[in-house]
Amino acid sequence: MEYRIQMGGGSLGLGSRIATEPWTGPSEAARSLPEWELPAGTYRAKDIVREAGTILEAVCVRLGDAAIAEPLLDNLQASLAISGREAVLPFASLAPGDETKSEFVLQAQTIGASLARWAREFCAERTGWKRYGEKALGRLVLRSRATLRFGRATGIR
Repeated sequence: MEYRIQMGGGSLGLGSRIATEPWTGPSEAARSLPEWELPAGTYRAKDIVREAGTILEAVCVRLGDAAIAEPLLDNLQASLAISGREAVLPFASLAPGDETKSEFVLQAQTIGASLARWAREFCAERTGWKRYGEKALGRLVLRSRATLRFGRATGIR
């Protein structure tokens, strides 16, 4: 089944449903490694961007060049845009000539631009660096749910 946003006479496909098994949690070996995760709590969008910025800083530390942040931030901005090759939600095609859809598209554009701007601000402030330090950022384990479920090629399960 495909997920769709319906607006008036048009719609936009957003993805497909997949069957998954329930996740039972990480293995004992995976739980013993230092990991980044968003702490439990209530967050504003800006707070989530600040916390997730730690991941960007960890990537930059691992690559050994702070200048790598700019292309990563450019890619984030392109992904959050409403049009373009990298746009993950290309809403711009919904709006031509429809005032209701145009308002929706304008809001999506404003939200995407704000998220990208905050990411740049937090990266420039080196929020994660100040909070955790270079050594901790370099050792930070960033795991996807798939890695936690199925382990890595190194045999950690």
